[in-house]
Amino acid sequence: MRDGHVPLILRAIVMEIRPGQPREASPAFTERGRQLQAMLDQSERRGEPVPTLTELLELVLAPLYFYALFAEPLTETEAARLVDRLLDLVAHRQPSGPLVDGPASAPVAQQRPRR
Repeated sequence: MRDGHVPLILRAIVMEIRPGQPREASPAFTERGRQLQAMLDQSERRGEPVPTLTELLELVLAPLYFYALFAEPLTETEAARLVDRLLDLVAHRQPSGPLVDGPASAPVAQQRPRR
């Protein structure tokens, strides 16, 4: 983008946007969500406190992808800071539960942030 060229991935994303039309998750997003949920489920079976898939996506993955697409990728230290924030949130979670409605194992498309 520095030299005026828009990366192909950004063009593909923009071409997929259809204002006012319902959208389904892409196969890549669905598969990534399945992989991440499997990791969260393993942690939960070990008795570890775990975030929901939506919390993981919003607080860790989204910033990682955002910086990778629009700026310089985050360093390992910066990425670790995102994970630390997420784990801190989970460790200090109120008894009312996660930030999103639905069980941690619900597909990400079914989890909606509380308003």
